[in-house]
Amino acid sequence: MTNVATLHGGELVDAPPLIPPGKYQATYQHHETALFSKSPRVYVHFRIVTGEHEGARLYRAYRVERLNGRARKNGTFKVRHTSELFRQFVRVTGGSERPDRIALSRLRSCALLVSVRTVKTDYRQRPLPEALRYSVVDEMLSVEAGTP
Repeated sequence: MTNVATLHGGELVDAPPLIPPGKYQATYQHHETALFSKSPRVYVHFRIVTGEHEGARLYRAYRVERLNGRARKNGTFKVRHTSELFRQFVRVTGGSERPDRIALSRLRSCALLVSVRTVKTDYRQRPLPEALRYSVVDEMLSVEAGTP
């Protein structure tokens, strides 16, 4: 992941964006497959396309059943029918894909309505200081423009 904040001369460099929670219009940029603590994940990257925060790049991490091949940008994976990624994808696209054939690239031609939240705790549920908080996509809600 490239959104790692580093401290350089007292300034926070390459910090993830922090925008107010709410609903925003965004476009799908790409996805990455990865292993996080030996658990397969898909990181779906979005870019806000309207309003004051236009251009902000946010992501959403989803757990998946397994990765097909090695972890990489636009890698392939398998999800379960009950997975959050599969449910949101089918809800947004209205599709009837099989869980092993989900094609996130279908979202490229769409403007999506997404909800954004602020991450306020770390992985151990300890509060994050204000300077370390960041925004992530909470959910893909609907297609606003285009056809998936």
